[in-house]
Amino acid sequence: MDPQRQRLYKQFVEGTGVCSQYQDETIAGFYATPTYLDACMDALLNLITISPQEVIVEIGCGKGTSTRKIRARNPAKIIAIDPSGPMLRHAQEAFQDDATIECKLGSAEELSRVVERAEKVISINVFRYFEHPENALQEIYRVLNPDGIYLFNVPVMTAQEEAVYTPLYKTLEAVLSEELGKEITLPEMKGVEPKYRKEDMEALAASNGFIVAQYEEMDITCNEETMHAIHERSVAMAKLMWQGSFTEEQIERMVPKLQERLRQFREGQKGKEFFVGRMALVCLKKTQREG
Repeated sequence: MDPQRQRLYKQFVEGTGVCSQYQDETIAGFYATPTYLDACMDALLNLITISPQEVIVEIGCGKGTSTRKIRARNPAKIIAIDPSGPMLRHAQEAFQDDATIECKLGSAEELSRVVERAEKVISINVFRYFEHPENALQEIYRVLNPDGIYLFNVPVMTAQEEAVYTPLYKTLEAVLSEELGKEITLPEMKGVEPKYRKEDMEALAASNGFIVAQYEEMDITCNEETMHAIHERSVAMAKLMWQGSFTEEQIERMVPKLQERLRQFREGQKGKEFFVGRMALVCLKKTQREG
């Protein structure tokens, strides 16, 4: 397995790194889909038409933010799947009174174990987390009806680490180093996400029984207000993660320092639009395999 993809998978599913937050009940409840992805989700869903008779499978529903957007298109049924038990429980609670949405624990790589058939499969902001994208596409192929489609988005290139998260990581490192009296370096995340160009996606699709029916790219930006919300959420999450590793007294010293340094960073960037990255919006159509 590619080392970058293996690392990302371990973080997200096995809980051995930054993405293990999604397997933690408290932090999963705290998580919210970044608002700067709203436009991307809407643009992705606008690539297709969903009829009232269709069964839609959503892979990686999380707490249900994207599920609500799919539900607004009025399909007959949505089977919402996520590999994280804590995240799925929040979705189940959110949709407990909606008979058209069924939430199930599962992953893309084992999709046929939890889903029999579907007209369309959708995954929003999660294709990057698939351990084996080839296996995931084969499973999606199995459950799709003839001429079914798979709709998803995936990073093409990203400046996210530079614009949003690198300043946050550097600030965290500085606060931790000051508190502990030694230089602290956080795990390097830059460059972990696999990026796909159109030709890469065409090759991947063709080798797994699909053609690329639509492929569009869009830039994702983040304004100052959203940056502030990201920082506030990150401070609260850091406080949660520090519990058990630091004393309450240490946390009470570090949190205000972190808040102040991030405020100073935002002041220095006031009025700017931040380029978060570029997303590819992809629609694959199932073809009939020869033989």
